[in-house]
Amino acid sequence: MYMAKLDKVFLKKLMDTVVPSGYEQEIVKLWIDNAKKITPNVYVDSVGSAHAIINPDAPYKIVVTGHCDEIGLVVKCITDKGFLRVGNIGGWDAQVIVGQHVIIKTKHGKLHGVIGKKPIHRIDDPKSASKIKDLYVDIGAKDKKDAEKMVEVGDVMVLDQGFTELANNCFACRACDNKVGTFVALEVLKELANKKLPICIEAIAATQEEIGSRGAIAAAYLSNANVCFVVDTAPTDDTPDETQNIDLKIRSGVAIGRGPHVNSKLFELLKNTAKANKIPYQIEASGNAFGTDTECFQLTRGGMISSLLSVPCRYLHSPSETCSFDDIQSTIDLLVKTISQINKKTDFSFI
Repeated sequence: MYMAKLDKVFLKKLMDTVVPSGYEQEIVKLWIDNAKKITPNVYVDSVGSAHAIINPDAPYKIVVTGHCDEIGLVVKCITDKGFLRVGNIGGWDAQVIVGQHVIIKTKHGKLHGVIGKKPIHRIDDPKSASKIKDLYVDIGAKDKKDAEKMVEVGDVMVLDQGFTELANNCFACRACDNKVGTFVALEVLKELANKKLPICIEAIAATQEEIGSRGAIAAAYLSNANVCFVVDTAPTDDTPDETQNIDLKIRSGVAIGRGPHVNSKLFELLKNTAKANKIPYQIEASGNAFGTDTECFQLTRGGMISSLLSVPCRYLHSPSETCSFDDIQSTIDLLVKTISQINKKTDFSFI
């Protein structure tokens, strides 16, 4: 099996950025700075997505993309006592954010706070589920006037859960979804830049996926590519609360998407390439759209030959998303091997 050397230092730097949807400047700058080490052909579009291109003059073009934003919270109001009422940026489960620490992005810099709620022994129904509207953020302010010196309505925040390495080559962090996909896209470009391929390859770090794939819609139109590989994360079913509805596990390889928005011939090429190169893989099946950026690329302009590859992830949309370095590696390996076989004569026709 082909094995690139995984750049864990760069991956950790990506993970440490504070980038809720619409506020991805920190990660886009980091990604662009690293892309410039690979190619001078880089730019940021008007929605904030970052693009890096090799062989820009080649007539046949392939895109590898992963979204770079994360879910978060936004300050909706500041109470008289100086607490912050918040709303969702993306799809939070309120149960997992109770009691968590947060990092708030303000015009003065980053500010720390904690998420509070009424103690359980003061709740009429202790079994009732928490709701975002019942929660608040405590920054230690004396009152509203004091809080307003530090925070403004509209400031955004993320949970303060950093990168932690676990046993057996696993790690946990908030926003594995989908900083790992952003990482994979650039690592694939780096590997392919060393090959003399007769095709143009573009890596994209797309913004605002968690609030409706807004960055991908614009980036797909701008890229105007022939083939697209979207890299995201996928929920596993290998924990004590498994449902038997899916069959994905961490440490078992890249998940290759199969469904109506994935080109069937491209799916077969990915699967056969994984088998031929002994790259660990799994199948993620769906009868509908997966809810990723894949649909945006499939439907842009006159349509794009699209596929989805996912890094299996436990505890999605929580501060403790857990992935395996090995699965990230298998995703990179499969993309490099597959793209190296594609040219303008490759048959991806529908019939």
